[in-house]
Amino acid sequence: MKINYELSQDDYIGFNINFIETSPVMKRSLFIQRFLFPIIYLIVPNFLSPIMEIPYAFLMAIFSGVALMWMIFYAKWYKSRIASKIKKLLNAGRVPGIVGAHELVADASQISDKTLESFTNYNMVEKVNETKTFLYVYVSEVMAYIVPKNAFKNEAELQAFREILAQLMNKKV
Repeated sequence: MKINYELSQDDYIGFNINFIETSPVMKRSLFIQRFLFPIIYLIVPNFLSPIMEIPYAFLMAIFSGVALMWMIFYAKWYKSRIASKIKKLLNAGRVPGIVGAHELVADASQISDKTLESFTNYNMVEKVNETKTFLYVYVSEVMAYIVPKNAFKNEAELQAFREILAQLMNKKV
């Protein structure tokens, strides 16, 4: 099966955000960052109050506010930082072959992606993550082919592709 499609900068950013939201390691890391720092913020007034001779309640109110704001807005800020770093990488041309035209070829024995800049070929699939608009075909823990669902002519073609992916996933040793 051969699939031709275009990937945009937003598609690649969406893949990375999806990876952050679905990877157990990334979810745990984000959880720790989101809640560990606020706990530290709540401990700091215990040490600062005697040193700076500022009332404990005043410091606790300030640090509690900072901790609360951190917990509420950290995940959104983190994702926006990831998006801006990815845009910088793509605009600098440091990751060629991601944005633009792709030709994906898949059969029961292999899956390959051909762009103007590169050609990759794998004989098995680690996992498939499906969203409303994309199939993320992971060939390693952190590398995936990003396949938009609108690249398929109809639902039958999409289902045939899913079956090929299932065969490639069963090839794991």
